[in-house]
Amino acid sequence: MFSFIAKPKSDFIIIHLAIRNLYEKELIEEYHL
Repeated sequence: MFSFIAKPKSDFIIIHLAIRNLYEKELIEEYHL
């Protein structure tokens, strides 16, 4: 039961970090930081 609750949460964190990486990469390319 606990692993069933924890897995979607960890997947959400991984997806969130991936989106943040892409967003920051676009900002760096756009503004040449």
